[in-house]
Amino acid sequence: MNLKKAFHFEKTIRFDFWNLKRKDKPTPTSQHCDQDQSPAPPPPLAIPTMHDRAINDDAFSVTTTDQNEPPTTTIVETATVQLNSEGDNPSSGVFLSSNTLKPTRLATSAQASTTSLNIHPRRSGKPAVLEPPSASTPNLVVPAAVSQHVQPPNTSPNTVNSIRTPDENTIYLNSPALAAQKSAQPTALNPSSSPPSNIPSQSLTDTVVRASYGESWVSIVAPQASSTGGGSFNQAQNFILNNPTFNEMSSNGPDTFMRDFANQTIRGAAVDSSARDPPPRCHPGTRLSTIEETRTLCMASPPPKRLAWIVGPAGVGKSAIMQTVAETSPNLGAALFFSVNGRNDSTKAIATLAYQVATKFPHYLDYIRVRLTKDPTIFDKAMSVQFNEFITEPFAKRRIYRGTQSLIIFIDGIDECDSIPAQCELLELISDFIIQHPSTPLLWITASRPEPHLTGFFDPLDVELYEKTELFVDSDQSRADVEKYLRDSFTKIHSKSPSLRFRPQWPTEHQLIKIIAAARGLFAYGSTAVRFVDDPKYGNPQSQLQLLLETIDNLPTAQHDELDADPMALLYALYDRIMSCIPKRTFLSTIKLLYFVGILPGCEGGGYVFNWAAEFLRMTPEIAYGCLHHLHSVLHIPPTPENAVDNAVEVHHKSFKDYLEKKFPNAEEEYEKVALDAAFAILKEVAPEGSVINCQPWDCFTPFWLHREGYDAKKGLYREASGTIQSSKLTCSRIISRDSDTIHALRVMTPHITLGSLPLKPSLDTWLTVR
Repeated sequence: MNLKKAFHFEKTIRFDFWNLKRKDKPTPTSQHCDQDQSPAPPPPLAIPTMHDRAINDDAFSVTTTDQNEPPTTTIVETATVQLNSEGDNPSSGVFLSSNTLKPTRLATSAQASTTSLNIHPRRSGKPAVLEPPSASTPNLVVPAAVSQHVQPPNTSPNTVNSIRTPDENTIYLNSPALAAQKSAQPTALNPSSSPPSNIPSQSLTDTVVRASYGESWVSIVAPQASSTGGGSFNQAQNFILNNPTFNEMSSNGPDTFMRDFANQTIRGAAVDSSARDPPPRCHPGTRLSTIEETRTLCMASPPPKRLAWIVGPAGVGKSAIMQTVAETSPNLGAALFFSVNGRNDSTKAIATLAYQVATKFPHYLDYIRVRLTKDPTIFDKAMSVQFNEFITEPFAKRRIYRGTQSLIIFIDGIDECDSIPAQCELLELISDFIIQHPSTPLLWITASRPEPHLTGFFDPLDVELYEKTELFVDSDQSRADVEKYLRDSFTKIHSKSPSLRFRPQWPTEHQLIKIIAAARGLFAYGSTAVRFVDDPKYGNPQSQLQLLLETIDNLPTAQHDELDADPMALLYALYDRIMSCIPKRTFLSTIKLLYFVGILPGCEGGGYVFNWAAEFLRMTPEIAYGCLHHLHSVLHIPPTPENAVDNAVEVHHKSFKDYLEKKFPNAEEEYEKVALDAAFAILKEVAPEGSVINCQPWDCFTPFWLHREGYDAKKGLYREASGTIQSSKLTCSRIISRDSDTIHALRVMTPHITLGSLPLKPSLDTWLTVR
């Protein structure tokens, strides 16, 4: 077997093949030396510089720096080393044959390994000679910087071509970085046109490697030094290591890159996120035409248009269509589902898409890792900068993905993104990208309501640029789809309810037709009606069905006239019925809780998680769950106090938030009064100064809920209540009225607050300067 070695020279050695080939050149005097005298060593081997090689094509060169400086090497040529098949000399010397040594072009550079070897020179076998490469002896690439040292001791001075003790010019071999190069197979560099550059060991760069990985993806970063591909001695044969010493220097710590990346994304906005479980899906047999049209666009290669817009009013099933298609898409790149339930941060939208692509495609992850290593502040930059770094640069300029099937990116609920300017900017970035790079294999599927600013954006666009799919509320297709959903859902309720099994049909056909007509093709109405009737907290589908039918029958005549202008009127009437089920004695507490969990507008930051909202209002779990008992058909509520620690109360459909904003038009102003009253109530529990010895003010509180481990709920209540009082514009009027609770709060509260966690946004014109 051949033993292939790649030698790395770090000291200038010069060897002129041209002179050796001349037959008439006098033989060296060393040929007539005494037998007792050691043969003279061969002339120093040298690989000429770029200028020298241009003069003499039979030479090759290796250059180094001054010995007083750290050695750096520029590899210009390489040669293949293999065992000599002739001769019986068992010495460990290396014979250089001028008539067999031929230069070989450098294929690439590799990063260094960090393993050091001490290899004894005495080994069985025949001396190695440098021979020209052939089909059976492929080139071995000498890395630009390696650290696996062959460190043999001094040999006898009588040995021909003896090897010296290792020093700064130690010969290197078997770099594990060579294994990483096997998979890359980069385009050969031309030394005559540009010298190769050294690649620093264990560093990340964005060096382009022109190599295809798989059929669709291209790696555009140099492979990192690693022992991938079988380790340092992968496929090595016919050699012995006598007493080797292996010194490995590597980091064994966990790779936290993706975990840190995830912190910069919108949590719970992915297609398979548990925060959306169960997600809205199309009922089997419904929205078939729209689903088929969207799937056909996704499967086209290339698609006729690279932007699609599914548009329709609230409740027609846009999110269900997006979810259904995304789940079955064979080439899904990313899916972002905006939601008013706290998943609408526009500053994290692009990073969320990039993160999802990186989890699916390793070569894109390599690119992202390099870019973020060079500039971790990309997350803090404008949306346009993030779009360029995460989308335009890799896909359009570097063409990291070259598949025939387009990568599909879904963005649902654009109208639920946190600001109108951000919604328009996102769509503008996507459309500009498609216009400037029409052949880039990305397909964008978006969905939203027909809000004026979104309609105003799409209408002026060239119809050849995007495909529009419009869903109507009262269309024949929508009515048929909702009818199928309602019939199947009520059949399921009938079969699982013990009290209804004796009935041959439930509800009756007449009742069912009345509900179908009220839905008017609106899936939001149908799903809300089903949850209302099937509410497990009531456990009586028949009585709930009667309330639903009464709501339909008792709709005022004036509202019937509004149906043509507002298709949501019947749905809002159903919401009215649901809210009316809340007992009067708990209605005010329920409204307060809806403020603090973010269902009603006003709370800074979009609301608190369930446990802290109730804790701030000093509600026990029994009271808080009792307040929301009648709202399970419109709200997703954490089922237990343990779940409430990290989970928020969320709406099943955005239309319920729209309904509340319409029903309570002054909600934001009212919320400030609710928050201030809650803060005064908290500080009322604090004992006056001096009444308790050696006691912190917050020690008077008794937490009602479980909280995260390590969090001091008592101290948190004290500080947030103090901060709310200082931040409110209503505090001054309370002081003037000389309210006793206000005076007490001013005496016991702290002036040291944390602005980021207050339920009210601090105002510059408050009565007290916030520090």
